[in-house]
Amino acid sequence: MGWQEELRRLDAELAQGGITVEQHRKQREEVLAEASGIPEPSKAGTAAATEHTQAERKPGSSALLETDVPTTAPSPADQRATDSMPYPKAAPPTPAELTMPITKVPTAPAASVKQQAQRALPSPPPQRAGGRRTWLLIGFAAFISLAVVIGGAWWFGVVGQEPTRGHAVAGSGPDQPRPSLEDRLPTLPGRPSPQNSTMSVGRGVELGLYPAAQADAMRRSGAEEVVYRSSAEGPDLTDGYTVLVVPTPSARQAGELADALTLSVTAEGFEASPLSEEPEVTVLSRADSASRVNVVWYVSGDSAVGVGVSQSADSPDSELRQRLRDTLTVVERALPRS
Repeated sequence: MGWQEELRRLDAELAQGGITVEQHRKQREEVLAEASGIPEPSKAGTAAATEHTQAERKPGSSALLETDVPTTAPSPADQRATDSMPYPKAAPPTPAELTMPITKVPTAPAASVKQQAQRALPSPPPQRAGGRRTWLLIGFAAFISLAVVIGGAWWFGVVGQEPTRGHAVAGSGPDQPRPSLEDRLPTLPGRPSPQNSTMSVGRGVELGLYPAAQADAMRRSGAEEVVYRSSAEGPDLTDGYTVLVVPTPSARQAGELADALTLSVTAEGFEASPLSEEPEVTVLSRADSASRVNVVWYVSGDSAVGVGVSQSADSPDSELRQRLRDTLTVVERALPRS
């Protein structure tokens, strides 16, 4: 085998990984030295003298490499360092299962799946077995009115809400307009209802906030929308709060609407009585085996305002009245009584 074939063999072994770069360089120099007639140096101490003598007599390996005749393919080791040579590509990692972060749920009966789907929605806490307590006032569901739905929009579901729209109020100045009714209302205690928003009169009927007859009374007074606020607190969410504001074109129409809604509630069996320390305030009350309800309607400017509180039937009535006073005080700061 000639020295050119030997060089090609070394290049092939290096490319295949059979020898290291250092081994390739050493063997290549030996082949070139042998081809030029230079014997392989035997001892490190005499290497320099031997190479000097041989170089004077015969051309070295570098002289052979200067020939115009191609001898071998360029060695990868001559062009780039070992650490820059590409290694064989590693096998790609096994793709992760898309559902890895999700705990797989074992097969369950249809009823169990339905219960799990309901828990995924922002729905009220489940009622305790055997009890009728609920801040949704199920006992008064037959009387669908403001008093009946204290905290109750949650009961009618959360789908189909209309976008929140604030009712325009005349500004106090050209550069600083007054906030909308919705923005002026205080935050009620406890957990807010997902139905809290400004909505059309018709939307309130769809959600069960009031019956169609009361919606007709609102429309006759020129009302087009209502502002609804509701919340609940307590271990079982039995302490409910509700504020319903109905803007009308004028204070006179607001007064007529407040009277009409008060009569509508009393017609359903609610008793009217004055609020202690504020005899001019009429409280509409009713209680059954499940809950107690107190409601007050009043006029603020051109709006009829309804404020209601509820609690479980075994709670003291004095406690309910005190919550009504506290809620009225906070709401009247935002919407003063006319």
